[in-house]
Amino acid sequence: MNHLKFSKGYSLSKTIAHVIREIRHFQQTPYKIELITKVTNYLLDTTLLLEEDDLYRMSLEIEPRTSRLSNATFISTPSTTSVIHNNQTSTK
Repeated sequence: MNHLKFSKGYSLSKTIAHVIREIRHFQQTPYKIELITKVTNYLLDTTLLLEEDDLYRMSLEIEPRTSRLSNATFISTPSTTSVIHNNQTSTK
């Protein structure tokens, strides 16, 4: 029994050490990212920031809360959820 606990603990330690080595590798890798002034200016331009209410409204315009996928109707009861497709009922 103790051997099994040690084996699981050792395996976990080995996995954690591997993940830490990979993180260190990627943190030490010099990435050559070219500075593009137009992109930098765009990302730092605070006049382009929108209020949360405006973002929410725009989101609803793009994707309304009502389903556009089908004419399915969802019926929720305490014990089941039913989906009605063209007068055929299936229970999930």
